[in-house]
Amino acid sequence: STAPYVKYTFGTYKLSATISGGGSSFTVSDDSSDLGVGGGLGFQFGGSGKIGGFVEGTYHNVFVEGGGFSFLDLRGGINFKMGGGY
Repeated sequence: STAPYVKYTFGTYKLSATISGGGSSFTVSDDSSDLGVGGGLGFQFGGSGKIGGFVEGTYHNVFVEGGGFSFLDLRGGINFKMGGGY
């Protein structure tokens, strides 16, 4: 069976990015943490026995002094259920 869910996040974000090419790399990092929020949708689905999976997408908005930035996070994976009663 498939079960939809709504996801909401609130937390701190720390910016770090690495650019590489031509045998060299450049890293940009911000030592401060900024507050942000996010919201998204996902689907959890049952598989065979104790194995299932999920897919989800979350839109994040990070508040930075003098502006901000947004990004979309897409995830998917496999769930392994442990224990009895399933």
